[in-house]
This record gives sequence, structure tokens and C-alpha cells, in this order.
Amino acid sequence: MTVHERNGRIIVDTIWPDGKRTRRQAIDVKQARELDLRIRASRIDGTWRELRRKLNAEHAEGMKLREAADLYLDQYVRSKNRDRKSKKSRLAILVRELGNLLISEIGRAEASRYSARRLKAGISARTVNRDLAVLRHLLEWCRRQQILEANPLHDWERLVEQPFEGRRPTGEIVDQVIARVRETVRPLFIFLRETGCRREEGLALKHSQVDLRNAVVHLHRTKSGKPRSVPLTAAAIAAIRQMPRTSRTEYVFYHPATLTRWSEAKDPWESARKAAGHPWLRIHDLRHAYAIRLVEAGVPMEVVSEMLGHATIDFTKKTYAKYAPTWAGRVVLAALEGRQVEVQEKVRRR
Repeated sequence: MTVHERNGRIIVDTIWPDGKRTRRQAIDVKQARELDLRIRASRIDGTWRELRRKLNAEHAEGMKLREAADLYLDQYVRSKNRDRKSKKSRLAILVRELGNLLISEIGRAEASRYSARRLKAGISARTVNRDLAVLRHLLEWCRRQQILEANPLHDWERLVEQPFEGRRPTGEIVDQVIARVRETVRPLFIFLRETGCRREEGLALKHSQVDLRNAVVHLHRTKSGKPRSVPLTAAAIAAIRQMPRTSRTEYVFYHPATLTRWSEAKDPWESARKAAGHPWLRIHDLRHAYAIRLVEAGVPMEVVSEMLGHATIDFTKKTYAKYAPTWAGRVVLAALEGRQVEVQEKVRRR
């Protein structure tokens, strides 16, 4: 248990007997020390659970969304390392629009008004859905921390989205762009093309996660939170081996000048796609190209979903089933024909 100053704020940082951690802001040092003494005393006499519930209730009563967003970023997002930049930017928008509201006042009506304002401003339903998904998760985190009794948006219905009509990232187009990427960073993009990994998964890849003997990489910190293993093609293995291993960094793909991991590797990609005549091709389109290759080859959707690390197979189907509209029929036919061949073989042997 400590009292310290952070960004001009006085914080009482507490780890409770059950392992939970809370950080509370105090008005001044005197208030912080008094709170610290109350918590220490409750640990001695065994009343710390009751005190924590009381402090949570008092804290939530006057807590605004901007304060809750700061706590969420500090205590959850940074520690879990899940898509921090995206969450931080979406939280900034939510705070701008709803930051002065008490979190106890945020409900369906406020979410609906937020959606209406954003749609009126020309923001797509897809983007609004992602904003509200972050808000819902923030409120759910507050519930788990006993700051809120319930999450008012736990069953919030998503807005109807227009299907994405972007251009098709063909293998030829992807290869043309990758060929224009400078050699020092090209292995990273070949790896992304061959594995379907997200950019951050490739940038954060460490040698300890790579098993070349079994041709697989193990991803632990993923966007969905589900660890997964991704098979390596010969091209992916060659890309990994192209990066000389050095004791100065644990990362597979690193900046050759600093020997540290790339932050985004965005600039070399933008230069390459413009030079190749495809300025619309995003790094994320390498992932789409990988998925399209799989579904058009007849790989079952549940396998594609597993390889991409999607939270649900329904999301995979919604996004990629259009590229292989007859895949289900082909799988059934292959199973039936395979069974027929098996029966015929048994009859022949008799």
C-alpha cells in the first residue's frame, strides 16, 4: 500500500488481501494518509471487505466517465496490453462526448444519443459500434471492480452496418507492394502475408514464440484474448530466418538501426504501396488476403476462424463466407464421397 503523486494527482495505491488492486485519488496528502490508515486498520481487524465496498460506492457516486476512463486505461488496458492505441483513441472520443457524465448516469438513452450524434456527423455505423463496444467493456470492468452494481449496456444491440465494399486484395497486388518494400523490413510483411497475423502480433513476435522445428508460432497476447498457434509456410520460415538473430533484442522483426522492435512500420508500407500503384492497400489487407486464400481453397470456416483468432466463428462467416459461397456444400460432398469410397473399398476386400 503506497501513497504517491502521479501527473499532479495524489494516488492511494492499494493491493487488498484477495489480490485485487485499487487506485484512488485524494484531494490532498492529508486525505490520502487518512485513507491509507483506514485501509491498514481494516486489514488488521478483518473488516477490509466492508470498507472496500463502502469506498467503491463513495467513489462511484461522484465518478465521471473521464475518471473511469483514466482508471480503465491505467489498470486494465496497459496491464493487459490489448490494442492499447485503438482503445485509447476511442476512449478519447467517448470522453469528449460523454466525459462529464457520472458513470452511474450512463445508460441506453445516453448511448442512443451518442450514436445519433455520431451518425449525423457522418461517422459510419461500423465505427460507432466499435466505440460503444469499448464503452460497454469499460462499464463491465467497472462492474467487476465493484464500482458499478450492473452494466447498463451488457446486452446493447449493435447498429446495422453496411457491408465493407473495399477493393479485393489479390495475391498479385499484395506481392507487387511487398516487392517495393525496402529489404530491411520486407520479411515482416512477408510473414504477415503468410500467416494472417495482425500487424501488432508480427511486430511483437519474440523468438521464444517461434518453433521452427514444428513450423508454428505461438501467440499469447492477442486481440481476442485467446492464445492461438499459427502454422508457418516455407515462405514464412524464410522470412524469419532472413532477420539475423542478435542477443541485443528478443524480437524477431526489428529496426536494423536501433535493434529495437518497430513501433508501427507504417512509413515503409505507405511508400511501397504508392510506388506499386496501389495506395489503397492497407497492412491489414494482408490479413484479409490470407483469409480469402483459405476460404476459396475450401478450408472450413471454423478452421479459418481459429487461424485468424476471431472471438466467434459467426464474425468469420459474416466477413468471409461471400468468397466461398459453396464451401459448405463442397465439405458435405467431400465427406459423402469419401464415405462411399470407404464402403466400396471394404466390399472389394471381402
